[in-house]
Amino acid sequence: HDLRIPLVSIVGALQAIEGEDEAPLSAVQRRGLLDNALSEAERLNRLLGNLLQISSLDSGSLRLKLEPNDISDVISVLPFDVQIPVDAPFVLCDILLVQQVLINLLDNARKYAPGEEPRLEIETAAEHVIFCFQDFGPGIPASDQDKIFERFYRSDQSSDRTTGMVRLGNVAGTGLGLSICQGLIEAQGGRIWLAESQRGSRFCFSLPIANP
Repeated sequence: HDLRIPLVSIVGALQAIEGEDEAPLSAVQRRGLLDNALSEAERLNRLLGNLLQISSLDSGSLRLKLEPNDISDVISVLPFDVQIPVDAPFVLCDILLVQQVLINLLDNARKYAPGEEPRLEIETAAEHVIFCFQDFGPGIPASDQDKIFERFYRSDQSSDRTTGMVRLGNVAGTGLGLSICQGLIEAQGGRIWLAESQRGSRFCFSLPIANP
């Protein structure tokens, strides 16, 4: 169902443009159809990407490039400033996979917790660096909090999660986001969890400190 909806939208838009000889379109109508087809194609690409990544995690074929990385490089994909602890150690990780997790959390925070910009906090522990991503939206219902990392799980009080947090409204998706984030972080020797928060949602994940 989730894969068919984007395909139906794309095919419908292309058929309407192809049939302009019988039913001419205005420039605004044509642009609207093209924009919708592009949006749905990008959505379909994300859905397929999620499914392929789950397949890689399940089969053990996910190739990791684990190496020491500076925290400032890891978080460089975020479009806001982050306070990094003084003398923060390097983390042992696959930088591209960690950045994917951060981008997923950021995208959902902006879509479903609009308004105040989300915040990333970083702290060091004995053997790990902990990244906590805080948004200021409605948060996750207590009844869902012990299930949010289950694959394909969808909350009764929210539509879906494709990339990491509770979705509000009628938004389609695969329900794989948090499961993928969990798989990517655990494959690198870390863990991810939902932390307590007085406001919004707070997702934390840990990565091992690289040896000197």
